[in-house]
Parts: sequence; C-alpha cells; structure tokens
Amino acid sequence: MSETTTNTATGATAARSRGAVALTVARVLLALFFAFSAFARLIAHESAIESFDRMGWSHGAMYLIGALEMAGAVALLVPLLSGVAATAFVGLLAGASSSRCSTR
Repeated sequence: MSETTTNTATGATAARSRGAVALTVARVLLALFFAFSAFARLIAHESAIESFDRMGWSHGAMYLIGALEMAGAVALLVPLLSGVAATAFVGLLAGASSSRCSTR
C-alpha cells in the first residue's frame, strides 16, 4: 500500500514540477515580448512614433506606456509581483485593443 501512495505522490510532484516549469517559461517569454515592445517605445523607434501619431497620442504617452510596459516586464520575472503584473497587462491589452478598434 505504501508503494502505491509513494508512486501517486511522486506522480503528483512530477506533474506539479512540469506545471511550474511551463509557467516559468511562459512568464519569461511574455516578459521578453513586453520588454522588446517597451524598448521600441522608449527609444522612439520610427514605427512606434508612427503608430502613436496615427492614433493622435502624444510622444509623452508613448514614453509613459513604454515605461509601464518595461516595469511590467521586470515585474513578471519577480515571483512575488508576477500576479499583479499579469493583471495589469490584462488591463493594458484591453485598453490597447479598444483604442486600436476605435482608430479604424
């Protein structure tokens, strides 16, 4: 009986470990995505300037959004802050989607 309990516990631990690895990989990939996006805004890349001009937003808004994205990307890598950062990114992406739909 103890062998069955041990095998079940080991299987659950392995599944939990795979889930933790998958979550960490997803957090790192999202952090890289947002960091690259923020970097383009912070260095005022031509494509970022064009998109903000097309929306009628100022360059100050571009820098602010870039700084917030960079802070969120760093926060995704800190386990204590990753939940808050993910929630903030949901709001950011919802706002980006609604502003994108309203400019078309």
